[in-house]
Amino acid sequence: MMLEKFKACEVRDDAGTLVDIKLEEFWIACDLYREMLSKLGSAANMIVSDIQQNLANAKAVYDENPGERSTLSAFLQLPKEHVGIAKLTWLCRGCEFFLVMLNKIFTENSGGNPAVSAYEETLMKYHGWFLQKSLKIALRALPSKDAIVQSDGLVVQGDLPLDKKRELCERDAPVASTEAIEVVHLVFDMMKQTGRWDDRKA
Repeated sequence: MMLEKFKACEVRDDAGTLVDIKLEEFWIACDLYREMLSKLGSAANMIVSDIQQNLANAKAVYDENPGERSTLSAFLQLPKEHVGIAKLTWLCRGCEFFLVMLNKIFTENSGGNPAVSAYEETLMKYHGWFLQKSLKIALRALPSKDAIVQSDGLVVQGDLPLDKKRELCERDAPVASTEAIEVVHLVFDMMKQTGRWDDRKA
């Protein structure tokens, strides 16, 4: 479902290059990953709450004039200081964290913690030291790989045995997360190209 939702928001040119994003479909895709993350237990609550607030606020700006803000390129015509730009930035940073974490959980066999590792690669550089410390502690409490597989967040068919669910996740999660990361990185690239990128910490 995540793969389908993120593909639906893509705008590609004749060569197949991703060049823009349809925002109505993008909000739907973001809401799906917010819902998936919310099923991973209380350890993810801080990030889920942040994602939910940023999604609602960014979409509210879009809803003010959906005809003129139907795509990312149109949305980025807003001034850099506009609250909608800030909320979209933080929404996508949170999305990148979840997608990188998901990819690590189902592609890496190291003894490290995939949630903490994903956080260190994505969100951590935008956080102050106190928030970094708090989130790392919380993320270490995320469920194990098998517990995540068994949750309602990743696999819709709840009556499948664990080994079948694990097989589905290992097959589909890396593909879906890689596709979605491409969309998120386009947001970052277009923000930088239009001077809308902001490196300030939370």
